[in-house]
Amino acid sequence: MKKNSYILLIATVTLLFSACQKEVEFDKKLIRPKLVINSFIETDSLIDVKVSASKTIPGLETSYKWLNDATVKLFVNDVEKEILQGYPIEIEDSEDHYWYYNNDTRPTYGYRTLNTRAENGKSYRIEVSHKDYDAAYAETSLPENPNLLSYESEEITQNYYGYDQRAVQISIRFKDKANEKNYYRINIKAFTGTWYPNFSEKDDTTGVIQLRTNYYGNVTSDDKLLNPDQEDANDFLFGSPNNSYNLFTDELIDGKEHELTFSISPNNNSVWYNGELMVFGEKPGEFYHLTIQLQALTRDAYLYMRSSYAQMWYGDDFFSEPVQAYSNIENGVGIFSGFSATSFEIKKGEYPVDGVVYSEDYY
Repeated sequence: MKKNSYILLIATVTLLFSACQKEVEFDKKLIRPKLVINSFIETDSLIDVKVSASKTIPGLETSYKWLNDATVKLFVNDVEKEILQGYPIEIEDSEDHYWYYNNDTRPTYGYRTLNTRAENGKSYRIEVSHKDYDAAYAETSLPENPNLLSYESEEITQNYYGYDQRAVQISIRFKDKANEKNYYRINIKAFTGTWYPNFSEKDDTTGVIQLRTNYYGNVTSDDKLLNPDQEDANDFLFGSPNNSYNLFTDELIDGKEHELTFSISPNNNSVWYNGELMVFGEKPGEFYHLTIQLQALTRDAYLYMRSSYAQMWYGDDFFSEPVQAYSNIENGVGIFSGFSATSFEIKKGEYPVDGVVYSEDYY
């Protein structure tokens, strides 16, 4: 009797499962590649656009498919202005392109305007078409240049993992435009020359000045604009993304003047010689030339930068939800946005100097 009950139970369960089975037709459109459009435009600059195809199945395709036969049309204030001209991109391995992870992510082809430079107060729309993909489009307009009132700088010494490090402290005063949401970024490009001795011959008379170009993210600052308080419990326990794009909003300073102070270490590759840390500026030819931009971003640009870095930060975190990179491309993915900027320079030392030996090789 007990055996018959088991047989009846198994038969009933089998019948139920077979009755619930339903064949679902797979929609191939879900994995159909789309156009990927990437373009950040800046006032007074030509408009440059990169076009590729999305990866059908992430993780299986390793290289990006950059498209050299797309058609990119530009509209200014809803009037067709020009068709962008394609050009091949050649990047030498020695060049410092900090925003690419490896050679597979470097663009090989681009599209650029010949006559149109971006201006404040105008709307821009691009329409991208290709014979193998659905057409995609996006629209943006640039904010006014930020109102930079003044700036100053001084050299300081700060502690870095137990030893003193030379740094430049920069203070900028600017005025926010009231009664509107504004988005900002600090962008710094540093061209530097640091003395390195001839280690093989242990001779400090035959050293060279190593040249390097760096783009600085995540500046050191105590200002709440750049480093807001953490509120998420998971971030408190496991860490949160650094503000590597130096982004901030006017939420705390709407319509006010504000002085923002931060520091960077332009010659941050500390050189030890004969057991001592070399002091920058003691050797002929050492220099740093800094270009600092206060950028006013579009909302799309701000959200894209925040989400893209968060995506990289949380990508391998087992305890976090996946982050979707922000996109404003209709019928595709990517970003078409931009910024306006007010710039200034800080220089110490001259380049080039007669009699000084320079090198672009890393030591």
